[in-house]
Amino acid sequence: FGSMLQAFALKNYLKQIDKAVSIINYRTNNQKDIYSVFTKRKGFKYILKNAYSALHYGALKSKYKKFEAFLYDELECKNEYGLMGQIQNAKYDLVVFGSDQIWNISANDFDWLYLGEGVLTRKIAYAVSCGPGKIEIAEKKRISEDLNCFDLISVRDNATKAFVENNSGKMAEI
Repeated sequence: FGSMLQAFALKNYLKQIDKAVSIINYRTNNQKDIYSVFTKRKGFKYILKNAYSALHYGALKSKYKKFEAFLYDELECKNEYGLMGQIQNAKYDLVVFGSDQIWNISANDFDWLYLGEGVLTRKIAYAVSCGPGKIEIAEKKRISEDLNCFDLISVRDNATKAFVENNSGKMAEI
């Protein structure tokens, strides 16, 4: 819910500057599965998750519907993108990426699009974090190239600030 409320606040702030602001609702199939009432993933812990969901189905389904209604009504997310190519082909003057741990490459719902990969318009990172995970050397090169394509970067923690500044030619603000 935190990232949803942050998106709502940022959108309302940006609308004071420019009326043409929209949220890009990018959700991969993996991300949808993570946050769905029932998961399709295999394994014992997912069987337990589905059992819990079955026992609390009414409450969970109601919470899910409210979340989706807020997304549609308040954030005005009428279109949903699920593939990187759909975003890369969309026409925007500027894309703001954020917030939360969208640069945490070890997160289950990480996608390279969150580092702006393939997005050919101006890019800003807002209150992003790499999270607590360790980034391997092979991934640092790829991330460094992506970071250098951002016009501005703001982060939410000192570790991400240090990572950005040590692995790109960019300064990061907290």
